[in-house]
Amino acid sequence: MFLIICQNSYNIVTIIYTSGEKMIRKIIQIGNSWGVILPATILALLKINPIKDKVEFIIEGDKLIVQKAKKE
Repeated sequence: MFLIICQNSYNIVTIIYTSGEKMIRKIIQIGNSWGVILPATILALLKINPIKDKVEFIIEGDKLIVQKAKKE
């Protein structure tokens, strides 16, 4: 699991790994939506296969938590 802390006015996000390390990424426009590219390192740490797996988003206060979704 890792946290994404949004800083809306600058389209910048800070990604904080559970180990405490952080990475800053720019939010990019994708059609009418906005997104953050997840580096392969994060996907590997979370054991997410981007072809097979899904992720879930949880909002806690001003934080967005992204984690691998449990299989149904």
